[in-house]
Amino acid sequence: MKLTDVIGATLKKYGVNEAFGLQGGAVVHIFDSIEKYGIKTVYTLHEQAAALAAVANSKVTNKFGCVIVTTGPGTTNALTGLLGAWNDSVPCLFISGQVRSSHVSYNRPVRQVGTQEAPICDIVRPITKLSTFVDDPKTFQAELEKAILIACEGRPGPVWIDIPLEFQWLDIPYNAKLSSNKKITALKSEDSESFKDLFLQSKKPLLVLGYGVRLSNSLYSCINFVKKSNIPFVTTWTAQDIFTTDDNNNFGVIGMSGQKGANKAMFESDLLICLGTHLSIPHTTTLFEDYAPDAKKIIVNIDINQLNNLNVDFDLKIHADLKHFFEEMIKNQ
Repeated sequence: MKLTDVIGATLKKYGVNEAFGLQGGAVVHIFDSIEKYGIKTVYTLHEQAAALAAVANSKVTNKFGCVIVTTGPGTTNALTGLLGAWNDSVPCLFISGQVRSSHVSYNRPVRQVGTQEAPICDIVRPITKLSTFVDDPKTFQAELEKAILIACEGRPGPVWIDIPLEFQWLDIPYNAKLSSNKKITALKSEDSESFKDLFLQSKKPLLVLGYGVRLSNSLYSCINFVKKSNIPFVTTWTAQDIFTTDDNNNFGVIGMSGQKGANKAMFESDLLICLGTHLSIPHTTTLFEDYAPDAKKIIVNIDINQLNNLNVDFDLKIHADLKHFFEEMIKNQ
């Protein structure tokens, strides 16, 4: 199968219905193939707009987004959207067409080789979960599916694949069944017991719900858990639409852009249970040591690096998939 047709078939298999981008000499084959597979292409007037639109589309549809840009300045124009996907933990696949493989500057002590060429994988590596330059077309499908899975598993985020021009029309092997299972970080029994101990000691527990509730595909599990437990809650700015404002347990939005009552509830609680948020500076300001000093604090987070780099001190850090956490808590209610 033609390599760019593999892109179209794979995106379709993973439920991608829309892609965003801008035409260029290094991506004409890619756009032709994805349209052939029924993927709607939204052509923007600038790569920055394409990247921002793909990230927004991912947030709205809860699927991973797709951006297609041409080489050199076409890639660097997309960096603002890429950074947005990285900071907001949005799963998004960035595909760039590249100059011919013999014209790239990767691993060479020069600034540029091909026309409008840039070593984009080196540039984006700090703000992607994976950045890959395709140097062997025979392994392309495996690399593409690996990138998609990495974008979506654990703490989601963007990935980048850079494809040399002359590889794009090659005939390569295609396996319609090739895929791997998404890894799940399960809740450990000892963490579950520690959570129960702190919860039973609490008289004024408060749930703190963040955007990670959506990212973990645990929205309905969260709603079910909150209704069954009847625990009051606050939300971050990006999670305020999970519940209606007239819900009796909804104390509002926390943080510098939040509401006085919600922030007051944080300081009057004796147990904060942070789910889908790590209490960043917009939530707490920089007074980390004085933030809700009388409350025990629990956090459930899929990102072990984040758990090791928190501003606020937590009494219990649980490294687990939030969806699995909700399911276990509901099961034990």
